[in-house]
Amino acid sequence: MSRRRQQRRLPPQERGKLRHYARRLKPPSPQAPEPDEIHRLMAPSATKGEPAAEPPSPAAYSGTSIEKLVEAMLRELDVPFVTQYPILPDCRVDFFLPEHNLVIECHGTYYHADPRVYGEDESHLNPLQRRKRRQDAALAHYLRRFGFRLLVLWEKDLREAPEACRERLREVIANEDSNLFPAS
Repeated sequence: MSRRRQQRRLPPQERGKLRHYARRLKPPSPQAPEPDEIHRLMAPSATKGEPAAEPPSPAAYSGTSIEKLVEAMLRELDVPFVTQYPILPDCRVDFFLPEHNLVIECHGTYYHADPRVYGEDESHLNPLQRRKRRQDAALAHYLRRFGFRLLVLWEKDLREAPEACRERLREVIANEDSNLFPAS
């Protein structure tokens, strides 16, 4: 085995964790997940005998580059917001605007498998992307069910057309009655 390949090989403990994560993945469900399923999907991963990892605290988490772009837009609009708001005990959303009951999620093109880039068919996605799509759908269902509004801003849009995103954000904040959820 080449030296380069040996360096990339995971230690046995990490390989066991990967097998554990792979077992937790299920094929996507055609109907909306139930609340218990939402909590299961959003739960931090843990191996047997280990406590579940806590999500990063807001103070310790500095945000992704696209979250920093959105944060700058929100500050520019002078809108009060909370970053990394714990919407569920084990799930934080990128931004929460309490005065507008609005959740803003910043989705990376690769990590969240932007359908405009990767298509709707999940057969060619890797397990991480499939899992994130299921988690995103579960979170959207949860938010809709409990009366929150959700705005998803994609990395591709934030990088290619930041002014359009800023305008969309301004419109959503101004229009309290807007239905932001896609038709199901």
